[in-house]
Amino acid sequence: MAKTKAPRNKKYSPVKSMTNHIKAVLDSAINKFYIIGDMNHDPMSFHTSEVNMMLKGTALKIGLEQMTKFFYGERRKWTFAVYHFFKVDGKIEVVPSIMQIDDALLNEVADAAEENIQLLKDSIIGTDEGLTEENYVFYGYYINYEDGLRMDLMEDDIISSLFKVNKDFEEIKPEVRTCTAEKVLRAIAGEKFSLANSNAIKTTMIEEKVNVAHA
Repeated sequence: MAKTKAPRNKKYSPVKSMTNHIKAVLDSAINKFYIIGDMNHDPMSFHTSEVNMMLKGTALKIGLEQMTKFFYGERRKWTFAVYHFFKVDGKIEVVPSIMQIDDALLNEVADAAEENIQLLKDSIIGTDEGLTEENYVFYGYYINYEDGLRMDLMEDDIISSLFKVNKDFEEIKPEVRTCTAEKVLRAIAGEKFSLANSNAIKTTMIEEKVNVAHA
């Protein structure tokens, strides 16, 4: 009778284990990443802090290098969305506008943000009754890389966050906080929090949304 061979024990590879762990952490962080900002707030980054929290030592160094390469070393398509707020007959109307930016690095997207905000604003003004320069009160923006984003499903959450962070626009400041590549880089490097608990902030403002999309 033939002897039954004992199963071979696979050798543990610490290098492979570290590589898999880095990949899992990076995939999680980058898949949830986004940048959001508005007229009164500098750009804020979300979820890249997972890399700093989940990786240590050599793994952290490699993870940060790979994340930097993803955002600043590899050209890709980006989504740049701007939410325009108008006050019409005592109510806030929100007009979303979306731009696709091809073959770009994150710093290029950020450096072009102010120009594109104005471009999208100009394309909205006058397209409907009430959407006038005089009624224009605020804007917010959202930046993310394009990988099957469903902006139609995310829109309400983004708009709600802008209402909450700005306390229903009760105290809009005249000083405009511009978006720049340096500010975005600082936001990613210094990220320490998330809007995961944003539901704890209440909003009472009545808002009406008008959908306008731009290719």
